[in-house]
Amino acid sequence: MWGGYPALERLPAEDRWVWLCDFRRTYLERDLADLGQVADLDQIALAQNLLAARTAQLLSYSELARDLGVAVNTVKRYLRFLEISYQAYLLRPLLPTVSARLVKSPKLYWTDPGLARLLSERRSLEDGPLFETFILNELLRWLAWQSNPPHFHFYRTHSGREVDFILYSPKQILAIEAKASSHAHPTDATALVEVLENIRIPGLARDARTLGLVVTRGRELEPLAPRVWHPRLATVRARSLTSNRSKRSKHSRGARTLPYLLAPKK
Repeated sequence: MWGGYPALERLPAEDRWVWLCDFRRTYLERDLADLGQVADLDQIALAQNLLAARTAQLLSYSELARDLGVAVNTVKRYLRFLEISYQAYLLRPLLPTVSARLVKSPKLYWTDPGLARLLSERRSLEDGPLFETFILNELLRWLAWQSNPPHFHFYRTHSGREVDFILYSPKQILAIEAKASSHAHPTDATALVEVLENIRIPGLARDARTLGLVVTRGRELEPLAPRVWHPRLATVRARSLTSNRSKRSKHSRGARTLPYLLAPKK
């Protein structure tokens, strides 16, 4: 989970941390200056750390403002800088209307898992929020390559069940849960099954195809419940999501979920 910067590919692990530190310094000293005036670089550096520590969590402006000792509007300005420069991403909840989605609290993600690990001082590959951030990053890359991308949200039921990612177009819906474990259990599919059976989305066809994925660090492809699969991790990497050339097997429909399920049909 080193993120998507190509320069890191050829470097050993310790040198990658050095490169990420240098990148962060360049961002603070040069890129922010290009975006707008920031009076206190130390303060926005602290904001970076606090936001990265909250990746994959619901965003609370008031909580961040309290921790930073600044006004809520200042936090919003900092976060806007980070969004404009593609450092942070706000994932909106799936709700019946656009206005409701904009009002309700979004989930905050750091767009690069390598930087998130550096800034939050969490290096474990088994960290749940960081793994979820990694999956978010791969999905964003795939979405950016689509001429007609599906809608992208997270979902929380009235009973408190939450699904990490929902992607849908008028005739298809895909629900994804990210788990940092090395394998999946049938119980991991419970929320996906409930949501796929009960979700109602305006404009979604009654006969829309539905599928759920429990994504882990594992390498085995297996069914977990009706319409819910555990795919190989390599399948959800952005490069794999854009390729339809993989060899078919009896489970290939589950293995090639995103291009198969969500690509616009001609």
